[in-house]
Amino acid sequence: MVKSKVTVLIIVLLLATNLGLIVGIFYDKQLKETPVVVEEEIIITKNNILTLEGAYVEEILSQKDIKDIAYYYHEKKLFVEGIGYTNNDYNAAPKNPKELDYEMQCKILNAYKERNSEINYDILELKYYGTYNGCIAFSIEFDVGYIDDTHIKIAGVDFLYGTLLRRVWICRI
Repeated sequence: MVKSKVTVLIIVLLLATNLGLIVGIFYDKQLKETPVVVEEEIIITKNNILTLEGAYVEEILSQKDIKDIAYYYHEKKLFVEGIGYTNNDYNAAPKNPKELDYEMQCKILNAYKERNSEINYDILELKYYGTYNGCIAFSIEFDVGYIDDTHIKIAGVDFLYGTLLRRVWICRI
C-alpha cells in the first residue's frame, strides 16, 4: 500500500513537472513573439519650429501637403487670388491624428514662444491643420484686434492671412 502511494506520488510529481515545463515553454515563446512597445517622450524645442515656406523649400512638404494645409486653414475651402474662396470638390487627406492632444499642444506652444520670444501678445489658441511627413501644421491665434488681410502664395497655393490668425508654422516631431 505504501509502495502504491509512493508510485502515485511520483507519477503526480512527474506530470506536474512536465506540465510546468510545457507552460513555461509556451509562456517563454509568447514573450519572445510579443513586441515590447516603449513610447519615447517627444521633446520639442524652438529648433523644431519652421515656417511653412521653409518646410516647402527644404522639401519636407510637397505642394499637395501645402494645398491640404491651406484647405484646412481656410476652414475646408480654398482661397484663390482674384476669385476668393472656392467650395470646389477638393479631396484633402484626412488629418491624422484628427486632433492634437493637450500635452502636444503645450509642447508646441512653448517651443513657439521660445522661437518667437519678441511676440508679446496673448495667445488665444493653437489651430491644428494636420500632420505631414512627421510635421505638425499649426497656426497661433493672438489677441491683437483686427489685422489687415495679407495674401501670400506658397508653392502656388494661396493663403489669406488676416484678422486674428497669423501665419502657418510647421513643427517637426
